[in-house]
Parts: sequence; C-alpha cells; structure tokens
Amino acid sequence: MTDQELDRIMRRVLIDSMKLEEEGEDKGPVFEPSLRHRRRMRAMLANPLGWLRGRERPPWRQAVRRAAVFLVVCGMTLAGAMAFSPAARTAMVRWVVERPGNDIDYVYAGEQSPEALPQYEITALPEGFVETIRDITPSFVDVIYENESGDILYLDYIYMHQGALTSFNISDADVFDVTVGQLPGTFFKARTPGNMSTLRWIDQDLNLHFSVGGCFEKDVLLHIAESVSLCKTPK
Repeated sequence: MTDQELDRIMRRVLIDSMKLEEEGEDKGPVFEPSLRHRRRMRAMLANPLGWLRGRERPPWRQAVRRAAVFLVVCGMTLAGAMAFSPAARTAMVRWVVERPGNDIDYVYAGEQSPEALPQYEITALPEGFVETIRDITPSFVDVIYENESGDILYLDYIYMHQGALTSFNISDADVFDVTVGQLPGTFFKARTPGNMSTLRWIDQDLNLHFSVGGCFEKDVLLHIAESVSLCKTPK
C-alpha cells in the first residue's frame, strides 16, 4: 500500500468519525476541543502521514520555549508601559511569533474581552459549499463548510488574549506574505496536491486573528478571505 492510498483511507476514517459525533451516535463524555486541537485535526485530515512525522518534541524544549515567550511578552509589556502613552498602549501589537520545528505559533498577550465574539461568515462561498458546523466558545469561533463530495472549507477566528495560541504546521507548506484587503497576512501553500492550504490575517482594530483554509489556490483563498463579513453582533 502506498502512502497516498493510506492517506486516503485514514482521511475517510477521520471524516466518518467526525460525522458520527455530529449525528450524536457517539455517547461518550462531552469534549470541547480547543482551536489548536481542531487545527491539528484538520492537518491530520489533509495529510495524515505528514502530520505524524516530526510531531515529537522533547518536554524540556517546550518548557524553554514557553519561558522564552513569557519573557518576550513581559518585555514588550514593560517596555510599552515605559515608552508609550495609554492611548498608544491600546494599539500595541499583542502577539509574538515563534517557530519551533515545523510549526509557526502565534502566542498572544492581553486580557480576554468580557463581550461575546461577533459572528462572521464567508459570503463568497465556492459553488456547492454550505455551512455544516459552527462551534462558538468565549474566545474563538470555528466554522466548517462542506460540499457534497466531502471537501472542506473552514473559517476560524480567535480573540487574542493571554493563554491563547494559534499554530500552523508547515512541514508540507511554502509560506508567502499576502495582503487581505488592507491587512497583512500569510499564505501557507500546501506542497502536496489535495492537501489544504491556509490563509491567515490579523485585524488589530478588532483584536481578532482570522484564518481560512481548504484545497484552493492563493487567489481563490484571498477572494474567500476578503469576503468574510460580520453576520451577527453580540447582544
């Protein structure tokens, strides 16, 4: 059996398992996965074998990495407090980027907003795609769109605050800078045909980090990203 054949089998099993959970056939304990966990699941769906390679990371390295990020965030906050006015501090960048192994991680600082997250949707959906899942938590929203063939398109966004993290695996991706509307972003182009690419951008005014992903070329994902629109404001 080739890697490609095993990939297809594993992807089908994962998709079927996710659908069983949605249909309520899994009567096990309720589990609310984090956004990071959902990204891992999507990466596994897109490239199961590639996802498994290079995942092990020594615990000491993770501890050192987290300590370094903590110092960077503290340093940024302290420097900002000394160098800027209160008005300027509110506009200070609230994230740091780290690159451990095959991951690019966005680690956030700042307090959690007391308000519920606004609801966004993709208004320029590719033909045949419809919204099938919308998971809403206090700090992030995850929206899944599917077509009749089982292809997946997703939109997610997270409120940037201390303790939150957005991670992208680039073991099967080339990385390009892009512009989404007037906002700088990054395009993670999958090298393997049939694997999902991702486009991400940050809106500092909203303090939200957005991502869209699917098996599409850059221009299509840019069009999709630029169509993301507010559909419901918090009460």
